[in-house]
Amino acid sequence: MATAPRATPSSGRAGSASPARRRSASPSAFGQSHPELFESLAASARRALPDGARALELYAGSGAIGLGVLARAESLALNELSPHGVRGLELGIAARPGPERARAELVPGDAAAQLERIARADAVIVDPPRRGLDRAVLEALVATPPETLVYVSCGLESLLRDSARLLDSGRWSLAALDAWALFPFTAHVETLAVFKGSRVA
Repeated sequence: MATAPRATPSSGRAGSASPARRRSASPSAFGQSHPELFESLAASARRALPDGARALELYAGSGAIGLGVLARAESLALNELSPHGVRGLELGIAARPGPERARAELVPGDAAAQLERIARADAVIVDPPRRGLDRAVLEALVATPPETLVYVSCGLESLLRDSARLLDSGRWSLAALDAWALFPFTAHVETLAVFKGSRVA
């Protein structure tokens, strides 16, 4: 298991944040117990996306990962099912500079309803619940792979299952893998996997 890099607090006065870190969330939305280290994970996830990508984030939550790529993406569609997450995305998009707002699209609803968007995307970010990817999402990634898939996982068993399906298809290769101890003194890790896709099996 790779060791997560040490989180470095942002410099400046209390409450300051870089544009990538500045986000909003509904009080009832899911939040991380170790936000500084999670931001380090999120920054690594964002760096894996190519510049100028037509990006799609599924299971986006309040946009903790995806909103930070708006400055360099051609476009970004953010999908979330939870009403609290959707509200956080609305607030987060509204807080971005005008040019970034123009590149963002909020897509509420089930991730499994976004299969056509997967086919059109250059890069896809997924941060699913512990059960992993919806079957329809996984099969769409196999059928029409984007150039890059950034997979943030809180469930190791489901990540192993989903990864096996991607790799066995012959259309995906694993480019990077890292584990992050967001819950110290427990056996739980968050995993960041970066895959590269090809539409030729």
